[in-house]
Amino acid sequence: MIDKRMALPELLKKQADSDVVRDMQAYAADRIVEMEVEARADVAKGARSPVREVQRKWLSGARRGTRAGRIAPGGPQS
Repeated sequence: MIDKRMALPELLKKQADSDVVRDMQAYAADRIVEMEVEARADVAKGARSPVREVQRKWLSGARRGTRAGRIAPGGPQS
């Protein structure tokens, strides 16, 4: 049976595959950092608390008053 696995140092020696390996290492490092942050914050990435959702809904539907008058959310229309 053929073993299709290769040790990381052998894979790095191949010039054509070095970019792929570098990208894989960067992805793994990013994922590890995300997991550490989630563990410390005790909140999953992208999770929203009910308080923040209410605040977002209020901000999205609110009309804001300015010295020049009232403007709708989303800014002035051109």
